[in-house]
Amino acid sequence: MKTGAQTTTLLQNLQKEVDRQANESQQRIGTALTDFETQCTAQLIDVLRAIVNDTNALHAEVKTLNQQTQLQLEAAAKSLTKRTQTMMNAARFLGMKGAILTAGIMMISLAICLLGSMIGSLILFKSAPAPTTSVAPPNLQQGQTLMGIGGLGTVLVLPSGAEITPCPMTAPRGRICLKQP
Repeated sequence: MKTGAQTTTLLQNLQKEVDRQANESQQRIGTALTDFETQCTAQLIDVLRAIVNDTNALHAEVKTLNQQTQLQLEAAAKSLTKRTQTMMNAARFLGMKGAILTAGIMMISLAICLLGSMIGSLILFKSAPAPTTSVAPPNLQQGQTLMGIGGLGTVLVLPSGAEITPCPMTAPRGRICLKQP
């Protein structure tokens, strides 16, 4: 068995060893964190450079496209101005006779279009079928029959409490079966 002095010395030595290992661990963790921070910073700087380069390239491309578009618009405007001037010269050459002739042709075309649409609408409205009236079955007399717009179909509003139920297998096709309270 060890004496008290030896135990104290042993405890002190253990404490020193624990402290030394803790300091080494802290230094290793600090070094690892510093290395990690350095790597992350370098990667972020590379990403930022790539973003700046891409943004600059995009800006240059947009600027080039804007210049090309502006040149195309200017060329189109010049062409349009030239064509307008040519047409104005031709109109002056034809004088009032050409304008009156053009207006007369437009009026005749408008009259033909209106006449055609009137004939078409008359044919459409005259050929509409007469609305049919339907009577609700006797057991649904409390229901209400509504006529569709322009006589196109009818709707039967069921009386309160009536429910649609599946028809028996023996019922003819197209039947709707109701259950009344």
